[in-house]
This record gives sequence, C-alpha cells and structure tokens, in this order.
Amino acid sequence: MELILSCSSGNFDALAAVVAASKIYTGSKCGFVYPLAEKVQHFLDSHPGLVTLVGSLDFQSPPHLLVLLGPYSSNSLGPYKELVNRASEIHLFSPDPGDRTFLNRATLYNLPAGSTTTILLEEIRRRKLPLTRLEAGLLAKGIYESTAALTSPATTAGDVAAVYYLWENGLDLEILRSGLPFAQYAGETSSLPAGKGVPGTSEFNCSGGQFNQVQDKSAEKRQAADIQPAAPGFEMHTCAEGTPAWLEWDSLLPLLTGSLPDRLQGMLLLIGQAGARRSSEVYLVGGVIRDLLLEKEPVQDLDFVVIPEAVPLARDLQKWLGGKLITYEQLGTATLFLAGGTRLDLTTARQELYPSPGSLPEVEPSGLKFDLYRRDFTINSIACSIIPETYGKLFDYFSGRRDLVDGLLRTMYNLSFVDDPLRILRAVRFEKRLGFRLEDNTRKCMLKAINGRALEKVSLHRLSQEMSLIYSEPDPPEVLKRLNDLGALKFIYPRLQTSSGTWRRLEQVGQVLYLTRCWDWESPPEPEPAYLSALLYDMDDDGRTILVSKLNLSRDSSWRVLTACAKAPQILRSLSRTGLKPSLLVNLLQDLPPEALLLACSLTESNREREHLKSYVNSLR
Repeated sequence: MELILSCSSGNFDALAAVVAASKIYTGSKCGFVYPLAEKVQHFLDSHPGLVTLVGSLDFQSPPHLLVLLGPYSSNSLGPYKELVNRASEIHLFSPDPGDRTFLNRATLYNLPAGSTTTILLEEIRRRKLPLTRLEAGLLAKGIYESTAALTSPATTAGDVAAVYYLWENGLDLEILRSGLPFAQYAGETSSLPAGKGVPGTSEFNCSGGQFNQVQDKSAEKRQAADIQPAAPGFEMHTCAEGTPAWLEWDSLLPLLTGSLPDRLQGMLLLIGQAGARRSSEVYLVGGVIRDLLLEKEPVQDLDFVVIPEAVPLARDLQKWLGGKLITYEQLGTATLFLAGGTRLDLTTARQELYPSPGSLPEVEPSGLKFDLYRRDFTINSIACSIIPETYGKLFDYFSGRRDLVDGLLRTMYNLSFVDDPLRILRAVRFEKRLGFRLEDNTRKCMLKAINGRALEKVSLHRLSQEMSLIYSEPDPPEVLKRLNDLGALKFIYPRLQTSSGTWRRLEQVGQVLYLTRCWDWESPPEPEPAYLSALLYDMDDDGRTILVSKLNLSRDSSWRVLTACAKAPQILRSLSRTGLKPSLLVNLLQDLPPEALLLACSLTESNREREHLKSYVNSLR
C-alpha cells in the first residue's frame, strides 16, 4: 500500500497538499495527522472523490511507500509514528524538513517556499500532469492560506510563480473567492444588489455578505495632503434614473471579479500582494478601468501607479513572473513584457513639470491625486486599489465616470495640449473609437494649441509612435479625416494636399484590408504602410520621398510605402491586358511588398483584375 499522510495542521494547505500528492502518487490512500478545520472538512465533504481517504490502519501491514507532507516531528505523529518506523520507503515534501535525524531514512523534496503545496506543484509541473479547474483552484487556495495571500515573510518567489501558473492554466475562481483578502474587506463594508451593473453575474457573495455600494471610509483621510479638484465644476454627480449603477459605486470589485478574465484577475491579485509585501500602495489606472466600465474587451496592457517606488516592485514581479524588464530609474518607471503579449507599465506616483511645450516632463514624487491630475483626460484618470486590504477601492477625483456616462472627452487643465501636443492625436483617437465628443472648453483648448503650431515642437520619434497607434485603430481613415478637419494633419504630414479622392482611397484600403484577410499571404500587408501609401499616393515622387524620410519610419516601412505608390499604376496597367499568362503575373508581382498589391486592389474597380491578384497570392506565389 502507498499512503499519503499530512503532518500539517488541518487547513486548506494541508488538503491542497494531499490532493497534489495524490496526482503524483496515483492510487494512494490519504490521511491527516491532525483533524481538518470545519470549513476544510465541509469542502472535502462537498467534493466526494477528490481524494481516497484511508480507513482503519493495519499497523501490522505498514505501507511500502509513505509520503509525508509538511515538517516531520516524531513527537507529533501519535499512533502514526509506528508507520514511519516500519515503512519500507519514505518521501518527505516540506519547506522545513523538521527533525533532521529522520532524513537519513527519507527522500527529501525541498524548495524555498512558504507552502508545502508549492513544492508538490513543482513536481506536478515537472511531470506535466494535468489539473482540473477544481484542483487548480484548491491548490491556489492552499498556497494563499499558508502564505497570508502571498504577503507573509515566509512567502518566496516560488509561491508566487506557483499561483501564477495555476491562474495561467485555468482554475475555479469560486473556490478562491471566499478566502481571498478582499472578500473579508468587501463583506465587512458592503452589499450590492444582485447582478446590478455587473455583466454576466447574478449574485456575488463575499464572506457571507452581498455587495452593495462600498462606502470609502478612508479616501479623504488617506489623501488629505493632496490637491483639491483642479477644475471648476468637477464635483461628483448624483446617479440619475437609467444611468449605470457604477456611477454611484465606491468599489470596482464587482467588475474586477465579474468581467475580467481569470488570468487578468490572477495578475492583479499577484501584483497587489507583491506590493503589500513591500508595504506599497498599488493602483490600477487608465484604459483598463475605462474599458471595464464601458463593458469593452479588456486591454492586454495594464498601467499601475505605485507609492512610494515602482521600480523595486517591477523587479520583484520579473523575478516571480519572468519576462523582459525595462526600467527608467530617473523617471521612476518600469515596463515588464510577459509571455503571451501582456505588458505591465508601473509608474511611481508623480507630478510633472514641462520645461517647454512638447518636451519630456521633469518629474517629482507625489500622491495619487497629483498623479491622476497629470493624465490626458478625465475618463483615463480613474484608479482602483489592488492591494489586499483595499482591493477594488475606487478613486475618481475628477468625475471621469460622469464623463463616461455623458460621452465626453474632457482635458484635465487648459494647457494640457500645449504641455503635450500628442494629446491632440489621442483625443481624436478616443473620440472616434469610443464615439465620444469633445467637451466645449476642451475643443477650444485643442484648436488653440493646433493653431499655435504646438505639434511642430514634438520630436519625430514620439510623433511616429503616436501615429502608429492611430493606424492600429479600427478605422484609421476616420481619425485622419478628423485631424485634417481640425487643421492638425498638415503639421504631421507637411506638404500633403488632400482631396475627396484621398478619403475615398483610404476608405477603400480599409475595406480591402478586411476583405483580403482570408487570402493566403506569405506576409500580410501592414496597416500603417498600407494606409500611408494611399494617403501619399497623389504626391509627386520627390515630394513623397522627402516626406517619408521625415516620418521616422523604419527602412522597411519606408520601402513598402514608396514601392507601393510607385508600382501600383504599373500593376494595374499589366493586369488590364487580355490573355495575361500566370508566368508574367509572377514575374510582375514576386518582388513587390504586399502593400503594393493591396493598393492596386484598392485602386481598381475591375473584378477580373482583383481575381488576378487573389490568384497570385493564393496559388501562384
């Protein structure tokens, strides 16, 4: 017989460790030296078949393999001590082996960890054993309980990495909810009407309490030293009938737990717990909160404000989560690029001073309100805490939620577009993407900055980065046309003359980009050079070359734009000939960038010519 025996007190880590061990030692019987706590026993009773418990033990027939979980002490085993003495083989999994005189008889599995479950999970990962969502949730719960939600001094990078692995590979979130630190906080302070304003949920229970409006008892006290609201009229509005329920909430916890994917929820919990270990305040800010409130797909890039320092926390996260870390010590910022495409931007709470329009700011540490005040628009100035003590607590000093409800883009202060003219481009991006309109004073400030030639003061590098974001929008032509109507496009693309034909061509490129997604491209067209080639198509060759050289594009992108503009007319002339042989088509197109084919496809109205291009891409290439 193989017997798995937990030597730890009967908490969730003990149960989780037994379940993990039973995955490694399949078919083993399981037992506990100490009685299980009532809530743990209830969980086990509610999930029959999770483990096979041993009945009465036959001490005359000891197990040939005994697996001990947790620190070994002969004085605490009671009747089980005889089994240890008579077992043929012993395996011990424990962060602390306990009685070291025992080790000459046992095979020790030991890693730096605050939880026995962490060590067992490492063996499960090494053997590539699958876990159900229930098992993954229980293992995470065990690690959380043993390490005080990853905040106890005994917590190691291994514990954090173990929980991250469980989140990444799917776990049952409901198992965790009753035991996480924010559950206690929420249950003590709030109850929310079932499902109100929370997409996809009917009721959310935390520590026996339902959520309602979470009253922030400490926001004024915590931020008393910060500035007062900066703009006149920036007071919280009462919630009118028919407006979203979150307009009155003081916590985003219902949306964080009800709308975010499990993987992102796990990410936030880990980052908040890492911050708590450093006694730091960590806030989620910006686009992800805006998109949550608007019920849009959450972004993969997460922005955080950290008090007092972001860079040390970022280094901790890289140690635990891996990825590539870039730090800017002077600015107090760090960016961590994780596998799977997630990007974490961590910034020390700061206030900014712009020495001159369009320049990079000088920064100094500040409180949260000052940091939110430096944001571009009120809708991006909403923050929520993610440390365990106050997880989900909302901070909306500048009525960003009210502007979300009203569909308004409002700048934080009058000189915002002068300090950073790229906010002009961002305003138009958000205006078109979200279907919002510029608040009247914001529009006046923007036009004043445009007419004052503020965009000429921005470096080509920063301007190019912002334009690349525009070309990745769902409808770049609409953004470009709006910039042109506002008088801003001429400062981005000097010497460019637009006409109604320009906008028709850009719209056609967008349609063809969509329609040709199913073509068998070796390398599909890139939106930015594709749209640029359509935008600059009417310029003469010399003027186009000079302009492209000033756009800070990569050499490859510049070649794609110039070649597409030069070759598209030749492609169309050749395609219009009757009896075009496949070999001639291949010779014509094989050395050209895909953007040249796309532009030609956009310029022609002939289905026959488009079929030639499709045939080349799908069959002849």
